[in-house]
Amino acid sequence: MVLAPEHDREELQRRFEEREAEKKRAATAENERIKLTATMVSQIGVIVVTIGFVTPLLTTGLSWIQEQKVISAICIILWIGLHLVARRLLRGLK
Repeated sequence: MVLAPEHDREELQRRFEEREAEKKRAATAENERIKLTATMVSQIGVIVVTIGFVTPLLTTGLSWIQEQKVISAICIILWIGLHLVARRLLRGLK
């Protein structure tokens, strides 16, 4: 069966709209994956700073030994690094 030219245009328009809708769904799914990954990385950073800095601060006050200071400094640096990684991941949003 041969379609009339107006039917051809309608069919092409329908297919185009379907493809665009599929692209949008795929982009939305990818954005959600990126957001979840960035959230996970950020939460790991919070856990690191909590274990390495906040917990010793609450348990020993400010009378830290040298090793605690070094570990806390490393944890703070890791936290900042993980935060920056999470921010970089979010740049990939479409």
